[in-house]
Amino acid sequence: MQVVGTILGTIVLMYAAMAAAQLRRQGLQSRLRSEMSLELLREQIKATSLLRERREQQQLCWNGYRKFLVQKKVCEADNVCSFYLIPHDCKSLPLFRPGQFLTFRLNVPGLDKPVVRCYSISSSPNADYYRITVKRSVNGTASSFLHDRVEEGAILDIQAPRGDFCVDRSGTRPAVLVGGGVGVTPFVSMLEAASKDQNGRELTLVYAVRNGSEHAMKERLSQLSSEQDNVNVVTAYSQPGAEDRLGVDYDHCGRVSPELLRSVLPSNNFDFYICGPPQMMQDLMAQLKDWGVPSSNIFTEAFGAPSAQAIRERKAAAQSNGDSATPISEKNDDSGRTPSMPVKKVRVEFSISQKSADWDDTKSDLLQLAKVAGVEIDSGCGAGSCGTCQTAVRSGKVRYPSPPEFCCEDRTCLPCVAVPTGDLVLDA
Repeated sequence: MQVVGTILGTIVLMYAAMAAAQLRRQGLQSRLRSEMSLELLREQIKATSLLRERREQQQLCWNGYRKFLVQKKVCEADNVCSFYLIPHDCKSLPLFRPGQFLTFRLNVPGLDKPVVRCYSISSSPNADYYRITVKRSVNGTASSFLHDRVEEGAILDIQAPRGDFCVDRSGTRPAVLVGGGVGVTPFVSMLEAASKDQNGRELTLVYAVRNGSEHAMKERLSQLSSEQDNVNVVTAYSQPGAEDRLGVDYDHCGRVSPELLRSVLPSNNFDFYICGPPQMMQDLMAQLKDWGVPSSNIFTEAFGAPSAQAIRERKAAAQSNGDSATPISEKNDDSGRTPSMPVKKVRVEFSISQKSADWDDTKSDLLQLAKVAGVEIDSGCGAGSCGTCQTAVRSGKVRYPSPPEFCCEDRTCLPCVAVPTGDLVLDA
């Protein structure tokens, strides 16, 4: 009997242990299900919040021009001024992607028509204002007007932010930003954003100017570099002044070159973003290619007609050599156009002006052809981004060698980046 009792006791303990193990498994599975349900709920809440934020931002965006008040005008360096802009209607501003630009319609005294120009935003995307930083250009109609005529309290007409010369804020791949002169403006916005991001993405700004008198936003850039572990600023003066101190005011003497980049970078395994004078951009893009940097890792933004022309020539040369073209985002200060591929000779008519012209491979786009024919078409960025030149197509078709950012209405085109596929009639 004692043996039977022992066996029965053992069996009971085994069943009890099995029951307890089953309860533990059920409890664990229940907790896992609860945790999975909670995580799913968090993801749903996050997705809903992002969707709500996206819809709110879309509602804050505006079509056409909106009036902005110049809240503050600040001198940043010789012939360089920043303009702080707030909505005249006091309503909220949509966020923008660091590197984007604003399109302005400026009523310049003495001119029959408003002047349309685009300027990069140099402020943080989370600010309650937009800031642009403008250098006075030689013979620059718009920049001279802003410097000489626009003061605090002035009201300006501005389109919503546009542009795709942007660093992905969710990415982690390190990037090098090379800014020459006022070409540093989109990079200031990128660094401001990086100081608030939590992904720790490393951004290195290589800022090239002639000397300290042209060193814009010096204190702010130094502050960002010293306070943020993921932000590094390297300054190069090509012609230092007598009062400029190496190691204090600037880091390197000379122009931006692969030798300078090798001295501050561990390798060439970076994304490179370049914005500045055309010669600097031309030289540096070729030198980066020689250094082994793939074209797909080089991004540029051109200011003005000379820069745009330099980019066109480089892209044409790259295509003729079988090389992939560098991603380009072009923007202008006073003029500039995007490249196009030549087509056969066709007839283009401008119905309103009652003029016509022959299109051939000497023209880069329809806007240029219109000017040759003596037809005035309002334009802004010259890169298919702002939509200022949108023109109705009465008959015929066009194509875009490089897809424009601005989305045209049906049966319209952007002459600044369009080329005809055959005989064409434009409502201009």
